[in-house]
Amino acid sequence: MAPDDSAGARHEPPRAADTARYAATIEGGTGVQIGDGNVQHLHLPLPEPLAWPIRVGVVPLAANCFQPRALCEHRTGTDRAAVSRAAVSPIRVLSGLGGVGKTQLAADHAESQWAAGAIDLLVWATATSRESVLTGYADAAARIISPVATVPARMAEQLLTWLAQTTRRWLIVLDDLQDPGDLTRLWPPTIATGQVLVTTRRRDVALARADRTITDVNVFTSGEADAYLHDVLADRPYLLEGADELARNLGYLPLALAQVAAYLLDRDLTCSEYCTRLADQRTKLPDLLPGPGELLPDDHRNTLAATWSLSLRLADRMEPAGVSRPLLVMASLLDPNGIPTVLFTTPAVLRHLEKVLDKKVTAEQARDALYIAHRLNLATIGRETPNRMIRMHALVQRAIGETTSESDRENAARVCADALLFVWPPVERDTAFAQTLRSNTDALLVNAEAHLWAPRGHEVLFRAGESLGGSELLAAAITYHENLCASAMHYLGPDHPQTLTARYALAEWRGETGDSHAAVSALTGLLPDLIRILGPDHEDTLGARHSLLHWKGQFEPAARTAAADGLLPDLLRVFGPQDDRVLRLRLDLARWLRRSGDLVAAVEALHSVLADQQAALGADHPSITKTRFNIAMCRGEAGHPLDAVAMLEELLADEFRVFGASRPHWQLSIRAEVAYWQHEAGDTVAAVAVLEELLVDQVRLGGPDHPRTSYTRRKLEAWRQPLSMHPDPEIPGRSREGT
Repeated sequence: MAPDDSAGARHEPPRAADTARYAATIEGGTGVQIGDGNVQHLHLPLPEPLAWPIRVGVVPLAANCFQPRALCEHRTGTDRAAVSRAAVSPIRVLSGLGGVGKTQLAADHAESQWAAGAIDLLVWATATSRESVLTGYADAAARIISPVATVPARMAEQLLTWLAQTTRRWLIVLDDLQDPGDLTRLWPPTIATGQVLVTTRRRDVALARADRTITDVNVFTSGEADAYLHDVLADRPYLLEGADELARNLGYLPLALAQVAAYLLDRDLTCSEYCTRLADQRTKLPDLLPGPGELLPDDHRNTLAATWSLSLRLADRMEPAGVSRPLLVMASLLDPNGIPTVLFTTPAVLRHLEKVLDKKVTAEQARDALYIAHRLNLATIGRETPNRMIRMHALVQRAIGETTSESDRENAARVCADALLFVWPPVERDTAFAQTLRSNTDALLVNAEAHLWAPRGHEVLFRAGESLGGSELLAAAITYHENLCASAMHYLGPDHPQTLTARYALAEWRGETGDSHAAVSALTGLLPDLIRILGPDHEDTLGARHSLLHWKGQFEPAARTAAADGLLPDLLRVFGPQDDRVLRLRLDLARWLRRSGDLVAAVEALHSVLADQQAALGADHPSITKTRFNIAMCRGEAGHPLDAVAMLEELLADEFRVFGASRPHWQLSIRAEVAYWQHEAGDTVAAVAVLEELLVDQVRLGGPDHPRTSYTRRKLEAWRQPLSMHPDPEIPGRSREGT
């Protein structure tokens, strides 16, 4: 709607405030002359009557199939008064990643205000530089107040003065602010009749004031993305096949969805076919978007691949100069849903930065560089999370990765692996943090697997597998180690020591799932290769011999004699009596005594092992938990169930104190035994209460159909019926240490 052609345009003479536009200086031969104390006004013609309402600048056209949406969270000052003032603030700042649709939201608001007759003046100005803001203000001044000045800075000053004095209703939109400093002394006034809307990729503290509301604009919701794709592809609905998957893969980014939709229509591709192309890491983003010579949709100035280049260049220039880019390259290889900030201040990362930049970089500078990325909306640092997780849009990661040389990616991948290994705790008390480390290792494998196997497999690959098994995610541990074996075989060959290590770990976790026969089969095939390649006295060879006898001992009593007579002397000879491997074999021998029914000998052997473990390993070592568990079981099986209950409850308390919730299934097993021995002692009420709580956690962790869950449900039904109460020593829920 052109301002002077609009239906209902109102022609009015200028008001006093509208004609207060003459300066007290002479500029260009026009102005006010002052002499002998008398003011002599030049005789200038009055301006032509203005036709209100007036538009200045070009508001972008609404995007095709524009999706109205609620804006995201608001941020204001820290005190309650500031929040209260900001709730009615006429100044709003829309902040977000490039491509989330900030400009479209601003344009929609501006056009809605204009169409509703809610404003007399609409000014749309580009804010990519201070000069562009001054030019926009000068254009507005020239239209509405005919200023005497011709210098944009003076014209802008007079416009701001007019805005502060007029009773007209106005809206100023400053689009794509790239440096908050460009608006120093150029912010429009805060008055009841005025509105200010700023769009920016920045979220600097300088933008936050009590009289401004900062709105974080996020990507589409899944519903908005679905509605958009259905609208834009409505003429060819067969292209919608796989639309949900496409939206997820594009991270619900509005700009990506718009440009990809144009790509689909031009090539008659379904969403599923596009997802196949997108998943091919050999295909670069520019090849998956409208190319040179193709018209971008919705008057976009840049392709998606180029959208963030300006922010990346700016990040590189901001202090500490040069540090942000290599950190973002590292982040592009990790999990977009959460990267611990502590990774980026580890010694490995600081050494890497020093090598790349040829200057010393401190941990404080690395941290500041991360917050530059946050300020520019290239990443988001969650202040509310305990470990200050960094989130990045997956397409931003891909765009960064595709502009990084392969040698830089290789170096960054190894440094990421070093950093992950450095922060990985030996005891995983924080299960969420452990899961985060595993997720980042998985992402690193997807993005740079080959670099993690040259010249040998990085230790973090084995640590992640150990973490899965140690967290008792046994099915996931099996799958992970199967893939680890395949990768080791591919990159290193069948006789490399790390290939043998991966095979050994896979056999162990198969045994831990209860498949003793599979573990024995795998170890029987592995042991000759270990002896041939590493030698008979290598720790892995001896460890495999122990594991083989351990799993054989589950169903073959002769293996127990072989362990005592053959393996134990070799372990003592190579490692000495206080080594954990020797103590673990002695624990196995004691457990086998218990299983054979010789409880007196078993208790004596277990107490001997416990004393040596405490002396050699410390009171809170994981192996000690198993020893104490077996002592409690012996006590119960000897006819003292209340003693067993007390010992198990004390053990469970120590488990949570030392390991937190990091060993849930093991802790569930202890709780199951507490209930069993309470029932054996005749306290069925207490036993049922324990099982009821246990069942809830078993369903949460293992699902309603897990064998242990089903068993607990059956026991509850039986124990709730007094006539059905009876001892049942065969409890599938017991851990293998207790059976």
